[in-house]
Amino acid sequence: MSAQSSAHTAPSSCPSDVCPEGGAAKDWEKCAQVIQRHSDQLVQRWKEEIDMLLVFAGLFSAVLTAFNVESYQLLLPDGEDDITAALRTIASQLNSFTYQPPFVNSTSPFFGDVQPAGKAGFIPPQHAVWLNTLWFTALISTLSASSIAIMVRQWLHQYNTGLWGHSQEIARLRQYRYENLLRWGVPQIVNMLPILVQLALVLFLSGLLVLLWSLHIAVAIVASITVGILLAFVAATAILPSIRSNCPYQGPHALLFFLLVQSLGSLCRRLLLHIASLADTVQAQLHTTFRPACRRVKRRSLTSLARRRVDDWGLFKSWEARETSILFLISHRMDFNMLNRAYLITLDHALLEHVLPRCLDELDPLRTVRACVDTLLGHTDVEQLFTAPPLAWQRDSPAARKRRALGPRDAVFTGHLLTQALRLLPRCLNAIGEPAMDHESSSKLMWDLLSLLPPRMMRNGYAMWYAREPLISDFLLLRALATLVSIRMASADAFSKLIANVATIDGYDDGYRLRRLELEDLRVVVTAFPKNSEAFQQAMNWDHPVIYENYFESVAALMHILQTSANVPGEHNGPANVLLLRDVLSSVEAFLTHPAWKASSLRQRCAMRALCPSEAESDPTAYHPTFLPMLLRLYRAEPTREVVTSTLVELLREARTLLHRDLTTGIPYDPEESSDAGLWWGRYEALTQAIGVLEATSGSSSPIQRTICGIGESASPAASAPLPLSGT
Repeated sequence: MSAQSSAHTAPSSCPSDVCPEGGAAKDWEKCAQVIQRHSDQLVQRWKEEIDMLLVFAGLFSAVLTAFNVESYQLLLPDGEDDITAALRTIASQLNSFTYQPPFVNSTSPFFGDVQPAGKAGFIPPQHAVWLNTLWFTALISTLSASSIAIMVRQWLHQYNTGLWGHSQEIARLRQYRYENLLRWGVPQIVNMLPILVQLALVLFLSGLLVLLWSLHIAVAIVASITVGILLAFVAATAILPSIRSNCPYQGPHALLFFLLVQSLGSLCRRLLLHIASLADTVQAQLHTTFRPACRRVKRRSLTSLARRRVDDWGLFKSWEARETSILFLISHRMDFNMLNRAYLITLDHALLEHVLPRCLDELDPLRTVRACVDTLLGHTDVEQLFTAPPLAWQRDSPAARKRRALGPRDAVFTGHLLTQALRLLPRCLNAIGEPAMDHESSSKLMWDLLSLLPPRMMRNGYAMWYAREPLISDFLLLRALATLVSIRMASADAFSKLIANVATIDGYDDGYRLRRLELEDLRVVVTAFPKNSEAFQQAMNWDHPVIYENYFESVAALMHILQTSANVPGEHNGPANVLLLRDVLSSVEAFLTHPAWKASSLRQRCAMRALCPSEAESDPTAYHPTFLPMLLRLYRAEPTREVVTSTLVELLREARTLLHRDLTTGIPYDPEESSDAGLWWGRYEALTQAIGVLEATSGSSSPIQRTICGIGESASPAASAPLPLSGT
């Protein structure tokens, strides 16, 4: 049985030679339902537009009729002119009477001989002709739009007649009628109706201006300005959608201009490509000597531009085609904005915490991070994200009032966006490494993300804003900064912020927040610390005085956390922590080996102040000790003694020698502390004592140790012999 006969015998099923009974029939029915919904929505939209147009056209026609009733009389001769002429003749005759008894004579002609002002001699004024032409054309356009709208309404009623159900026969009939609508231009007719009404409005306003200019100049000027603004707005709404693809003013009059622009673009594209083809032909026929010159000219000519830029000119025949082409390029941003809008509409925290992250995981990680960062940069900054609650004297400050105005909803939302950006950052590493990736834009993305992380860069160092209850977790923050250091994008600022955050987080709650980090998180942080001179050259900003203190404080914090776990009996992470301790001290060795910190007196003072705290500044019993006391604790503990290498001790000896050399020259080491020279000698003695402990071996003194002890005994400004000044 053929498909057509099968359809007639069983309209509710699909053809037997196309799909058997069962699931395929449901698929046909589903397709029929989709077509029906689209058809019903299209017809319903057209009906609503026509109904609205009929209402406006009816009101507008009534207004036009009232004006036309008065305006058409300007085209007729005035009947009062004949009466006026007769009265003027009578008055003239009365004035010309002379009395000569028994006769009364008059020198004026008889009234019957006077020719009245007839229609043959009447010429209407020019403004009346223009006025009536414009207004009657507007009335005809409005009535034409109304008449056509009524006919289209009847066509649409006939279109829906008999289209009930989802059977294949009904679906065929619906598709047949839909194709006939398109073939006979019904959509174009529907789009033409508002244009007719708009045209009628323009004609009416033009006639109104003609009337006002013939009556009073001041009123005409005001009315012309008002009408000009309206017409400029209408023209802009018609032109802008064709120029800017994101303009939503996509009305019927704009569609007409859009199709005109696309037609001209298609013509220009064909012309330019034809010129490019002719240029290729001419170049191929030229002599070999002239070919290089022709090739250079062609690269700089319009033909080369045509091949690169005009491939999409005139390719779009509807708004939907152009929007589909654009959405292909910005689909990731639309997906991200859609998810954000879903939360802002519902304010559902479960949606924010569970649904949105799963949806973001399905998107491209690099583009998602870019969207998160762009959204954050447009709504907040690092100060608002990480500012602690204001003190009593700060609660009335502008920043505090701004944070209260934003409210907890924006705080949760911005914190969630930053969390997702940091969570997806490790997945961006593979995308950044691809050859086709734009590394310039990737580098800018990393810089923008880094600007949202604390501390904020200041002129004279760093300013730390960090809330005691941050909106993002500590391990995400540290892992993100360590990742930025590892990929060597903005590594200098990233490393500066990393060590500042390690030291700051360790200072809260007696180090409890830093101790909550898992071993894997600590490994990521420790791996980011430079281990050689080249890495230090890229990661350290040697001119910042604060960076030296932050570096040794972060090193001491990591040493304390790792040493605490390594010394716990039975701790399964003990050996791994010992390896991480070796990496930390390897970084210290690379720092002391690098010549950059000795390149100027300012750098040397900052490094020595961070490396060698005086007894007044160092408290061995405090939770957060400085570097040297923490190094001694590592050396005294049996599981971690082996991480202190002889290379590190030798480097500390060299630093002690450099410090001693500068102190014994008599030159103030620090202008701010020149009045208290004993403070720097205290730092020197602390470093000397630490080296003595580190070099002590089974109760016997080595020659190096005896030399150190001898120096330590005479380490005073009065007893020390001057040594040569260092090269700084």
